[in-house]
Amino acid sequence: MIDVYILDLLVIALLLLIVTLGSGWISRLPLSFAMIYLMVGFFL
Repeated sequence: MIDVYILDLLVIALLLLIVTLGSGWISRLPLSFAMIYLMVGFFL
């Protein structure tokens, strides 16, 4: 069985990777990086 803590770390790592790779695209959106992190934090 996969631990929930490991899944949370995987989601956080994927989020950081996606934000880093898509920073140019994200900067054109009406969202800030903090809002994206906050939405993912509520989800977790």
